[in-house]
Amino acid sequence: MTNIGGLHDFGIIYSYDFSDSTFSDLYDFDHLYGTNPVRELMQASNGLLYGTTDQGGSIGAGVFFSYNYSTSTYTVLYNFDNGVNGGSPICDIVELPDNLTTGINPISNKESISIYPNPASSTISIRNYVPNLSGRNGEIRITDVLGNEIYHQAINKPSQSTIDISQWSNGVYFYQLTIPTQSGTETYRGKFVKE
Repeated sequence: MTNIGGLHDFGIIYSYDFSDSTFSDLYDFDHLYGTNPVRELMQASNGLLYGTTDQGGSIGAGVFFSYNYSTSTYTVLYNFDNGVNGGSPICDIVELPDNLTTGINPISNKESISIYPNPASSTISIRNYVPNLSGRNGEIRITDVLGNEIYHQAINKPSQSTIDISQWSNGVYFYQLTIPTQSGTETYRGKFVKE
């Protein structure tokens, strides 16, 4: 990749064929889909190339993307938000095998919970898609960055909860959603920003 130049002057993905000295511009970065990549591409075991851009994307804080060189398909996988989820990534991508043990605890069913909007100003909605709910009450707890409990409520067969945060102070909050299922209890944790 290059950091500048190309059609929009925000960098390109290119290839070079040593056999015939052919240079090819494969993709031109732009504001909407990411600009100014800084680090290397990584080819994953699925054959796709992965990388990040320092700027651009839907919020302007950089993107995580994939590029399929066999189909010339560029896909934005994540838009950084310059908030609690970071911005302007300057990093290489590392692929770890599924069976590798790390110090990072896996998040089970992370796609089963969504919180929106984030950041929020007046209300947040927490929706779950957890199968096999037991019918028992769950609960949600919200704490501030100092660990002080700000909100606690029992929820019956939770599928969606809307919480009024309009009177809360601006800042980062952490939620813990505990949901009884047929096989036990699932706990989900996350964070959101009140602005």
